[in-house]
Amino acid sequence: RLAQAVIEMGGIVIFDPPAPFVEPMFKYLKDIEPETLTLVIFEELDQHIENYEQELLSVLDGEIQKPNTIYLATTNFINRIPKRICRPGRFSSIVEVHFPSKEARVSFLKHKKVPAKEIEMIADITDGFSIDELKEVVVAYLCLGLNIEYIVNRIKGTKRIAEDLPEDAMESKMTKSYSSERNTVRRYDKSSGRNRKVGL
Repeated sequence: RLAQAVIEMGGIVIFDPPAPFVEPMFKYLKDIEPETLTLVIFEELDQHIENYEQELLSVLDGEIQKPNTIYLATTNFINRIPKRICRPGRFSSIVEVHFPSKEARVSFLKHKKVPAKEIEMIADITDGFSIDELKEVVVAYLCLGLNIEYIVNRIKGTKRIAEDLPEDAMESKMTKSYSSERNTVRRYDKSSGRNRKVGL
């Protein structure tokens, strides 16, 4: 909603830029639209800190500036964000966004054109799912034709693994997964109900 409001006010939204790209983008914007309201969104802030902490601090501390700019960051792992990043002057407030309620899940599923007779059932079995996980359920169910219980159980299994892993193991796993998957695409194998990797 915030991004939509900024756009409706004639502003610009920069979505998830690597921190080193912010300076050249700001230079360009200052040449053509210096006073335009700008919202910069950093998704998965923990990963930005891991990869570009110095560049990110330069942005947040005002070494790289553009007037009328708001910074917004998201993370699923607030405990991984160092206190030096969260202090006032870098981020003025921290807002916890809870998992969507059943009412919100029903509304989301209706909006995504899930068959009406199945909405209640899917909303019930996706308690504790984030919006991104609900999107995955909808895509796998409506686009790939997978069994709904298979999809939900797979996501729940992945969540349990993530919760059980110590933080350093999870970070190592995430980094390794990113580097090994960059040049890989996945194709859906209908016979097994799974994606298989195809190297590029």
